[in-house]
Amino acid sequence: TVDVQGWKIMDASSSSGNRIQFPKESLLLLPNHFLVIAADSSFFAQYPFLKASTGGLTLVTHRDLSLNNSGDDVVLTDPTNTTIDSLRYSPSWHNPSLNTSTVGKSIERINPSFGSSDGRNWSTSVAPAGATPLQTNSIYTQGIPAAAGLSLSPNPFSPDNDGFEDILAITYSLPSTISMIRVRCFDVQGRLVRTLANNEPVASSGTLLWNGLDDNNRRVRIGMYIILFEAF
Repeated sequence: TVDVQGWKIMDASSSSGNRIQFPKESLLLLPNHFLVIAADSSFFAQYPFLKASTGGLTLVTHRDLSLNNSGDDVVLTDPTNTTIDSLRYSPSWHNPSLNTSTVGKSIERINPSFGSSDGRNWSTSVAPAGATPLQTNSIYTQGIPAAAGLSLSPNPFSPDNDGFEDILAITYSLPSTISMIRVRCFDVQGRLVRTLANNEPVASSGTLLWNGLDDNNRRVRIGMYIILFEAF
């Protein structure tokens, strides 16, 4: 348990930097719990899944919270002004394949055990909400697979809405931290029936689901289908 009373976050270690000081009263952060700092409570509207949290979240709001998109320093200190952690982030840490589509997307740490100031340990969140507060980072990677892998389950599957084996899970692993993927389904004649992903950023592993419908939302015919999974 850590009492974060008197702790500070600032954008520079010098006295001229902007400082956000935690509440003056005692604020205990329990083991395996998280302290989230946001500009205001609209944070919950942006990430509604946080409302369902049964605990483990302490929210501190501060209207002066501001981080520059062009890069900034982030310094965390305790009441004795000892630096607990710090880094200087850069927009160049974003996934370059996304070009200008990084609006509303956070830069996430790939693995918390690796250096916080190493730009190679950061990249763009691939979460639909743009970030994953109180959850494992969307690009978290414990170890990069040595080779690409693809598995289908159940195979075969029967999308007849009887509640049994209606959905195909396409699980993949890729030998890179972040990739751009395109995943398409073809029939045995080579005709495209469904595009499941098109130029989407993903982490080194994940799962896609196919409900047996084509791109026009019609159920495909019984038979064999080919999954073409492309990653760059």
